[in-house]
Amino acid sequence: MHRQSTAGVLHANLLDLKLQSICKESQATKCRRVGFGVIFQPSPRAGWWLIGKRGNALTKISIPSARLELVLQTPDELLAFIETMSPADRAEVSPDWLARVRETPEGDPWALGFTVLRRDDRTVVGSCGFKGPPDSDGVVEVAYGIESAYRCQGFATESTAALTQFAFDSGRVLTVRAHTKSDNAASARVLAKCGFEYVGDVVDPEDGLVCRWEVEQNSFTQSHEHSANKAIE
Repeated sequence: MHRQSTAGVLHANLLDLKLQSICKESQATKCRRVGFGVIFQPSPRAGWWLIGKRGNALTKISIPSARLELVLQTPDELLAFIETMSPADRAEVSPDWLARVRETPEGDPWALGFTVLRRDDRTVVGSCGFKGPPDSDGVVEVAYGIESAYRCQGFATESTAALTQFAFDSGRVLTVRAHTKSDNAASARVLAKCGFEYVGDVVDPEDGLVCRWEVEQNSFTQSHEHSANKAIE
């Protein structure tokens, strides 16, 4: 007869407690055990969140929106994608961030980027992601980019809004932040449409002078309710 080890029983019990805590704190729509891991869905729009592993494989995290799906990349996929960039675009990638990616295990939504797919035909239209985990003040930064062939269709706004919603639904984030260069009016419009407000200029160690934008959960929710009401009118 197979007997589960004491360590295995303890691990399972700890995950059960973690699952209960997640469901209670996040008021999750769904919570499920997956092997020795836990996945939960804070809200229908937030997609699935993973804690732990299922055997040796990690459950893929994706964030659905109206027309898009944001699929979490593996470290290898992300590094391979960066290699396909033009030299000019690759020069914009932070060396510190790249170093963190190389040391990051699969399944970490705060460190790995998301591929932005068009849901109807699974075409890759861009990418987005967080620039690190939430800090001690509950602040996390987002970044995004849409391929030139698919711009001016609202994909940047939709993917940024979905990523921001995911951050707030995690229960770890109070403020979502983004930075733009002063001459990037298109990126500024994306953030304004998502409810972000310009809060001032700051000096970034790698990008120099940039414009800082921030949104808190209440403002973000009100902005999206207003957008939804306008769409109905």
